Amino acid sequence: MDTTVVPDSSVEPTNISAMSPQGPPQNLILGNQINMTIALVIMMFAMGCTLTLKDLKYIFIRPVGLFIGFLCQFGLMPLIGFALAHAFDLSPGLAVGTIVIACCPGGINSNILTYWTEADIALSVSMTAFSTLFAVVMMPWCLFLYTRSWYAVADAIIPYVQIIIALVTIVFPCIFGMLIRWKFEKAAKIVGLVCIK
Repeated sequence: MDTTVVPDSSVEPTNISAMSPQGPPQNLILGNQINMTIALVIMMFAMGCTLTLKDLKYIFIRPVGLFIGFLCQFGLMPLIGFALAHAFDLSPGLAVGTIVIACCPGGINSNILTYWTEADIALSVSMTAFSTLFAVVMMPWCLFLYTRSWYAVADAIIPYVQIIIALVTIVFPCIFGMLIRWKFEKAAKIVGLVCIK
């Protein structure tokens, strides 16, 4: 006896994509963003505990490092992203995404690696802060310059709010950490060892 079931064509097919989850729940995304922000604040506070005003003063007296970092961040990297997007013939969305990533300001990972390798932390933190500050102006300019092959400039969305939040979470905890280092040097060293190492 044949028990094959023939699907009824009169029944509306089930929308499988509607049944599958569309991504993580919003509360999970929000929780992750809060955790990442708290971790960023703690790390930048710990970085500040390793810095003194003398370190930063030297950076501003001889700003060659900041200038080189600025040229690489907003000159060389977007140009490389633009060249790669054309070289690999990326779709418009991927091409613009590549350029956006290429001209995004630096993050905390470079500061942590700088600390671990015992390099110039003051320069690294200064470059992170300045690239984030200048990103408010330079990201729209880079997108205007490099994305016209794919989109109108009006279509590009600049994450101003995220840039400002990043700047606040980088600068203020770092300044607070420097104040702790100035007033309580032994405690600042312990904070640096515990939070970063």
